Amino acid sequence: MTQVITDRRDIEFVIHEQLEAENLSQLHENFADFNKKTINLVISEAKNFAVKELLPTNKEGDEQGCTLENGKVTTPDSFKRLYKIFNEGEWLDVLEGKAKVMDIEGHDVTIYFLKGAEYTLRLAEKYNIEIAILKEKSPSCGTHHIYDGHFDSTLIPGFGVTAAILEQNGIRVFSENELDQARALFR
Repeated sequence: MTQVITDRRDIEFVIHEQLEAENLSQLHENFADFNKKTINLVISEAKNFAVKELLPTNKEGDEQGCTLENGKVTTPDSFKRLYKIFNEGEWLDVLEGKAKVMDIEGHDVTIYFLKGAEYTLRLAEKYNIEIAILKEKSPSCGTHHIYDGHFDSTLIPGFGVTAAILEQNGIRVFSENELDQARALFR
């Protein structure tokens, strides 16, 4: 099976050159700590999640597939389990100030995740976004599972910070494995 991973240079071009993400601090004081190094760290972690966790999940989804029959979508078995634990994660606790996000060196990076989630919400509201397709298992975008914070690839049920804030504000979130379900909302 061919696996396509977006070139890191392309991602950095979009983030830094086109979106000028380092200038987030000009939008709001909450983004004062955003800089190129922090943003690149998030990009690195996103790639790690995609390569180590998402690709194997995609294979299972491709093999089992989804079906639409009599207006009912049936998903692969693993998706059903993920849906069942949709609201059980700690990331809602992050939004409520009850939990923190730590990097591999033990630094508290909660503020970066919260600021990123708030910025995403502002953009979604500005452009009247109703549905978001996010990367599963990410501490920011996970829609069913997230990493437990021990950096050993252990997953726990839950929402990422951005996924949680979007859901709380009425924006439906789906993982990249749920494209058919998201598409069904437009029919």
